[in-house]
Amino acid sequence: MEKIEICISCGSTERSVWGMKDGYTLLRCARCGLVAVSPIPPSTNEIYAAPDYFSGAAKGFGYVDYDADKEAMRGVFQEYLAQAEKLLPMKDKLLDVGAATGFFVALAEARGWKGEGIEVSDYAAAKGRDRGLRIITGTLESVALVPGTYGVVTMFDVIEHVRDPRTAISLAADVLGKNGVLLVTTPDAGSVLARLLRAHWHLVVPPEHLYYFTKQSMTVLLESLGFDTISITHPGKRFTLRYFFATVARWCPVPPLPWLADYFARHAHLGDRSIPFNTYDNLFVVAHKR
Repeated sequence: MEKIEICISCGSTERSVWGMKDGYTLLRCARCGLVAVSPIPPSTNEIYAAPDYFSGAAKGFGYVDYDADKEAMRGVFQEYLAQAEKLLPMKDKLLDVGAATGFFVALAEARGWKGEGIEVSDYAAAKGRDRGLRIITGTLESVALVPGTYGVVTMFDVIEHVRDPRTAISLAADVLGKNGVLLVTTPDAGSVLARLLRAHWHLVVPPEHLYYFTKQSMTVLLESLGFDTISITHPGKRFTLRYFFATVARWCPVPPLPWLADYFARHAHLGDRSIPFNTYDNLFVVAHKR
């Protein structure tokens, strides 16, 4: 286990205990507000290696059914791509980091992008490759990519999972070409919900999530690595009823939530319906490489 000595965003050593969960301490940076799990485990790859992470989530991590759950996000993802297209009207190569089975890669290709993905889970990456998508098994750290290759790099619900976000974003900068665009979504530790609930916040799930950014800590990190932050917003999402109640029941297993989670899991015609939801505790970041 690795104990964090300095803030990976701003370099400060001034931290306070933000909470405790599942044997991990949550430390908050006094300067930029970044919350980090301590100690950082040597590896978390085993969490994502099992098929259960993308279909079932019986161990408390992951998705009930990744592809069905992400279908509800189609419109939101289209909006994300529209943000990139405002900055890069000439559609270029796009790299989706944490591509899973390739839902977003396929969506980008349908809009005219040359989509590729990287995914740590070989199970998920192989499912994407079986559909004819270009998805490499690995991480930005483990895969050799040609510098300056991509117009857009996306990291949706990824940066909170990695052991070293500074290195990951630095590598994203390396593979982006001139005027390249970085799109990031991640939980917002500065949100009202996070500040009220702290360790009881539903997005605090160590060791799956290791870092919890704020607007300030994300901006500081990006600017130190050669990016200008264009915008940071709190987008809404869409969730299938099956995913929504499974997630809520894990977070707060009181009646009738577990019953509802089981009901929608068994009745796909209802469970696959989606609802809009926004608790304003997720960040959508658009950044531009200098």
